[in-house]
Amino acid sequence: MSQPLLEATQQNRKLRIAGALIMGAVIAFFVAKSQLEDPIARIIVGLLVAVVLAIGAFYALYSVRCPECKLRWVWWALKTQPHSRWSHWLYEFTECPQCKHSRG
Repeated sequence: MSQPLLEATQQNRKLRIAGALIMGAVIAFFVAKSQLEDPIARIIVGLLVAVVLAIGAFYALYSVRCPECKLRWVWWALKTQPHSRWSHWLYEFTECPQCKHSRG
């Protein structure tokens, strides 16, 4: 059986980076929400959290690509796979759905 393409192209680390950004932002939001009394500070932290969340999401959406045809795999998975299976597909697929590129 061939290796999942995300792993074979070493792009799974990009998803880990994006996940770390997103989880860090979520944790920071809840810590700030429980610790900050000043509404202005809460707004500033909320805006920073939103920026970090967006950076993490866009990094995942636009950086994980097929090395041949440049199809954005996360974007494709979100658009075409069932909402409960897109991440499973992303970590299991062995061939680019567009150009059929594989590293097996």
